[in-house]
Amino acid sequence: VTIEEKIVEGGMKNIHIQHLDITLTIRNVVTNSIFKSLHLSCTGEGYRISEANRSAIRKINVRSKEFIEFIASSKTIIFDYYSKYTTTIISKARTLASQQFYDEALALLDTYPYHLEGYSQISQTIKTIFRLYQTHYCSKLIQSARQSYTLRDFEKAAEIASLVDPKCSCASDAKSILAQIKKEIDIEHDEIMRDRKSTRLNSSH
Repeated sequence: VTIEEKIVEGGMKNIHIQHLDITLTIRNVVTNSIFKSLHLSCTGEGYRISEANRSAIRKINVRSKEFIEFIASSKTIIFDYYSKYTTTIISKARTLASQQFYDEALALLDTYPYHLEGYSQISQTIKTIFRLYQTHYCSKLIQSARQSYTLRDFEKAAEIASLVDPKCSCASDAKSILAQIKKEIDIEHDEIMRDRKSTRLNSSH
């Protein structure tokens, strides 16, 4: 926030002086939880307002006692928060997954600090939800591939089926579709070759 702006006239260009009141906030971007905030004031100058703002921001002393204590206390607050709400976070992620919001569930779990004691539970939940996500996504791919196969768009069906992860539960379905596609293509190829042979024979008579 700009709390004061001055223009100093001189020479060929005017100099802008910006006095800024900045709030640094540490938050969880997934849950929007605010852990801690720090208010700072700084001043910068430049030939343009944008330059003056950048100059002011660069003058923030990140090695000051106030800033270092802010970072240190923020880490403590964050670690305490996650340690306290491990079970709640897992429960919320599972609820999101049950509603098929897999990306949101995984994003929530991904914010958990990996070196905390509760991370083993988080890691296991991530694996479980990721398998559910794979199965859900895999099922959609198989359905789409079968639709293309029914329309005899073998190229598209093969392309979609090839996207299925070999470790997914429906990987065997994908292999089956690819095998069916190969069989159909082989049949079409054989028919074309027979037609060409027949045409050559007829033309020779």
